[in-house]
Amino acid sequence: MLKQDFQLKERINMSNVMAFVHVSSLYKSDVYFLKNNIAYNSKCVLGLVNAMKDMKKDAVITVQAQGDDANEAISHLSQLFKGDSTEASQQFKGH
Repeated sequence: MLKQDFQLKERINMSNVMAFVHVSSLYKSDVYFLKNNIAYNSKCVLGLVNAMKDMKKDAVITVQAQGDDANEAISHLSQLFKGDSTEASQQFKGH
């Protein structure tokens, strides 16, 4: 099991959530977003919307992945947190 913390560069919006779900769904590994000791399935839009709705810029989030492609999943998701919402949108659209 791998865990990595990320600092948000901007406030979470629906585009960010959709990009996070899309990228997580590309991998066979179980991928979770951790908040307040609760694990949210990052392949589920409703759970992530609920978990991320009040997250502010500079908040730190934890992503956990377990499975054969966990390293790749965490690496790909880290790209979403390094950029801005435009990059996240492009990830979601498959560019």
